[in-house]
Amino acid sequence: MAVEDEETQAGIGPVAGRFGRRSSVGRWVWLGSFALLAGLMLIRSSFLFTTRLYETADEADNSILVVQAEHFALLHGNYSREGFFHPGPAYLYVMAAGQWLFHDATHLVPTPWNGQLVAILLLNSALMATVAWIVYSWARSVWAAVAAVALIVGLAAAVDVGVPEVINRNILAASWMPDVYVPTFLAFLVAAASVAAGRTSHLWLLAATGWLLIHGHVAFLYFVPLIMAATAAAALWPTRRAPWAAIWRFLRHRWPHYLPAMLISAVFALPIAADLILHWPGQFGMYVRYARSAKAGHHTVGEAIRYVLWYWAPGPLWLAILVTGIAVAAGLAVAAAVPSLVTASPASLPLQRFLLAATWVGAATTAGMIYYVMRGVDDLNAAYIGFFYWSVPLLTFLVAATGLTAARQGRGIAKVAVAGALVVALGSGAASPGLLADVHDNEPALFTTMTALAASAHGRLIVLQVGDFTEFDADGLVLQAERLGARACLAGPSSSVFEVTIQFICRPPQESTGVTYWLHRLPYSPVAGVRVIARLRYAVLTARQARHSR
Repeated sequence: MAVEDEETQAGIGPVAGRFGRRSSVGRWVWLGSFALLAGLMLIRSSFLFTTRLYETADEADNSILVVQAEHFALLHGNYSREGFFHPGPAYLYVMAAGQWLFHDATHLVPTPWNGQLVAILLLNSALMATVAWIVYSWARSVWAAVAAVALIVGLAAAVDVGVPEVINRNILAASWMPDVYVPTFLAFLVAAASVAAGRTSHLWLLAATGWLLIHGHVAFLYFVPLIMAATAAAALWPTRRAPWAAIWRFLRHRWPHYLPAMLISAVFALPIAADLILHWPGQFGMYVRYARSAKAGHHTVGEAIRYVLWYWAPGPLWLAILVTGIAVAAGLAVAAAVPSLVTASPASLPLQRFLLAATWVGAATTAGMIYYVMRGVDDLNAAYIGFFYWSVPLLTFLVAATGLTAARQGRGIAKVAVAGALVVALGSGAASPGLLADVHDNEPALFTTMTALAASAHGRLIVLQVGDFTEFDADGLVLQAERLGARACLAGPSSSVFEVTIQFICRPPQESTGVTYWLHRLPYSPVAGVRVIARLRYAVLTARQARHSR
């Protein structure tokens, strides 16, 4: 939106040679950050290249969609427990690319899920390297980029330590969607701050990360436009006395900046539009019904604020308030003081605009988050719904660290401090499960069980009767059936089986003609005359209905 970039507004205009050197360093900053993060996670997760992993639960549901993506037949996203699918398939196509490249084509990994996990690790590394690169481009300090990487790794390790394990908080190394959104949302916020501060050449990054989020979860149909509106407002603020003239100059002279963003938007919008047209009103009709239902929101402002503060410091409310207050005050103080701290440097005013823009983007996101919790979140005990908001505390710490690093970039003691912080962060990352590929839903028995069922079925349809809380393993079984070339489907309440898509839901005639097996919720007590075929992670599979199972 801004008609002038940060260098023009500051009246500086560096010579071409100096600009070229900064561009070259910027590329090395990105490559170095990517190599460091990807290397750390891949080395820690080296078992992905040797161990056969078989996914169950949500990962199995995603893999069913990944198979469709490999055939370019997928138009919607992953499933929601509210009974619909999220808007778009972008993340699933990334996972499909990893499955094809690392498993199908090169055989670098032994099973398809392993390839998907490698793709997610590489995607997250690329996103975080982009954050470090943007920070470098504003601070003009490699040490500021190093500090950004240290903060990112440190947060991932700290979340692993401070948050209960039961909610699966591997924000850099998991294919579980609530975790996957975190790196993308951080990159989106940092790109938004960059554009808000005047660097319209980063519009393509804003578009790519924003659309990736929209594909991933319906909530980002609200958050992405909200944050883009806040970005536009900040970008136009310097020209507030004549905004329309500024917009016109932008449209005339900055088309190399916004045209790539428009092309990216068209590509991302295509599958969503196609799915909507082919299945009108499709998933969007379900989104509207949910938003109007009694499930959505109905929480007080106080409850919403308490929910949001948890992401700053999980624990007592007073601690969360204290941490939030200190972090925000420190960020604002550093941003305000940058011109005096970064002495004799033409980078001070542009850097200050970037830091203040980042603070503004974080504030707008927080206000939007409070409203979203009040009106959209159904269960305040489901902390994973807001995992992506962890990006806002990190952004706040990033503001303070970037300002201080740039202010001390010529002093050896600051370099030693940043290097020490990186060493500590990497040490924590090397020890923390938070940077280890999350495979807690691995169930090897799925493969052997379905292999045996397929052999005994002799080509007949395998019908799996699903009970309460048994659909996780049922989904894993039909996934293995597809990979083995066997025919299988699920029978049971629609709320328990919809996530496998209509492809694997039994039709009434099939239930009476196929070979039927039953899944029972754990714990399970043996019943006379009922043969137990397999004990899986979440359920027990039997050959006959157990009348007295618990």
